[in-house]
This record gives sequence, C-alpha cells and structure tokens, in this order.
Amino acid sequence: MRARAIVGRLIGARRPDHGGRAPGGARRSTLLVLAAIAAAVVFLIGPAWPKDQSIHVVLGDSAGIVDGVRLRYARADGSDDPVRDEPLREVALRYAPGQAPRIVSHEARLPDGDYRVELDVEGGGRVSTIARRIHLGGGSTSIDVSRDVAARLARKDEP
Repeated sequence: MRARAIVGRLIGARRPDHGGRAPGGARRSTLLVLAAIAAAVVFLIGPAWPKDQSIHVVLGDSAGIVDGVRLRYARADGSDDPVRDEPLREVALRYAPGQAPRIVSHEARLPDGDYRVELDVEGGGRVSTIARRIHLGGGSTSIDVSRDVAARLARKDEP
C-alpha cells in the first residue's frame, strides 16, 4: 500500500483529501508552460547565436613561402549594402619566414550560416587576396587555397 501512495504522488494522482485536485497541479502546469516557452526561445534563437567555429586554411606545399594570413568574415546574403558587407570578424596570423604551418587553424566565434571570406596571404613581399564563400554549421570547415597561393605568390613577374 505504501508503494502505491508513493507512485500516486509521483504521477500526481488525485486524492480525495485534497478536494479532488492534484497537489501542486497549478504549479506543475505553470512550470510546464515556462519550460515550453524556454525551449521555443532556444530553438528559434539558437542558430543565430554565435558559437566557436573551427576554420582550417589549407596552404599545403605553399606554406614555405607564406609569412602571414589575414581572414575577414562577412555575411554572404547577396546584398550590396556596404554596412552589411562590413566584416563581422577579422583575424591576422603572422609567421617567421618559412615557418607557416601547412594547415592554419583558428576558432572564429560566429553564428551558423553562409559567409564570404577574404584571405590576404602574404609572402615574399607580396600580398594576394583570395575570396571564398563558405557555410559554417558548428563543426569544422576547411578552405583550400594551396593552388591559389602557389600560383600567385610564386610568380616573379608581378610587382
């Protein structure tokens, strides 16, 4: 009999000594409504909330000629609005000559979505700007610029 009373309390069974009402029923309903509202807010706002995104820039064999990499992230929503085209984040990474890693990794705190990334790759006194469109979805994203870097920075005929 005691086990039945405990189970009855846990599931909110109606008891005649409470006037036929479940004890704490109004409070339980309020908590359920608040929990549902909180879940809806998290579900709707969650994707727009900034989070750490792992970005990997693949330099490959061209890493030996790279002295620095600068990345600028802007929303890629297709608008021509100069305010919207302003970079949301920017990072500059410098390396001693010949010491850049083959894969440059960093964490950018950005919401999920589509972005336009401009990479300024420096090496041998030259700067080459490479643009890419990427999608960030909370995981790891790689941007392979190894061919572009080799083709643009290794040329001796450009000023």
